[in-house]
Parts: sequence; structure tokens; C-alpha cells
Amino acid sequence: MSYLYEDRATAAEALMQRAADDRNDPVWTLAPLLEGPVVGNSFEWEREWRVPQDLPFSPAQVQFLTGPEEEHAAMRAYFVERAQEPDFMDYSNRPLIDLNWDNDRIREALLFP
Repeated sequence: MSYLYEDRATAAEALMQRAADDRNDPVWTLAPLLEGPVVGNSFEWEREWRVPQDLPFSPAQVQFLTGPEEEHAAMRAYFVERAQEPDFMDYSNRPLIDLNWDNDRIREALLFP
């Protein structure tokens, strides 16, 4: 997948428009692999998740958790309740982040949980 920004997006659109009536044009081989940036779904958003092999880590290495802000209280209560179990990692003291927050709010949550 390639994300096209500004001039590259304009160039790709022009190539596809020129080939609109020619389904055998080579641009259609590339078209499924091209995407313009969409708010909340861009290269910057997805690249952290593209790991071509296992990514081993222990539960103790988890430094923060993510979820919708409106579910943070329920998540925290769940972690507190489950922390009493011997095989459950206590995440109740980990920062909770809503991925829809702006960078300043995320930074604040990570620095001052």
C-alpha cells in the first residue's frame, strides 16, 4: 500500500483519468495499491502495526492501554477487579489513551497518569 500526498495524488488521479476508457492500461495494475490520506487512516496511523514477524513482549512490558474515552472508567474498574487474580497482570495503574485525542492530550496522559 502506498499513500499519495499532494502532487503524487494529483499525478495518480491524472493517470487514472487518462486511462479511464482503457481497462488494460498499466495504471490499473497499480491503482489497488494506492490510497490517498484519510483522516484517522493514513500511513502514519498504520505503520506501527506492520510487523512482518512475531512481536513478543510480556504483560509487564505494556506501558499504556488504548480504548474510547467513554469506556476508560469501565476499563479501569475491570483491571482493578481482575488484578486480584494471581494470573492477571495489574494494569490499573497504566495510562489509558483514546487514539482520537490530539497529540498534546496523549502526551499529557502518558506523562501524568
